[in-house]
Amino acid sequence: MEKISDEEPNTSAVQQHSPEKVGESLAPFNPSDPKVVEMAIMLLNLNDGDVVYDLGCGDGRFLISVNHTDKMINLVNWGKN
Repeated sequence: MEKISDEEPNTSAVQQHSPEKVGESLAPFNPSDPKVVEMAIMLLNLNDGDVVYDLGCGDGRFLISVNHTDKMINLVNWGKN
């Protein structure tokens, strides 16, 4: 996978959900920036037969992105529907 850019990931969503602002929700939906997802997949250096677990997978964007690689990866989501 080629490098997208040297830009820092957008952390505004993390700052938006600081502990003081979360309120009753201990795990608010905080979707990953597509550039962060791509970087994470690259850093995982996945190989055929690997298993990727995504706990609290939200909308599944990470697993969907892993599924679009050319590897035969086993995907497991674990989230509340």
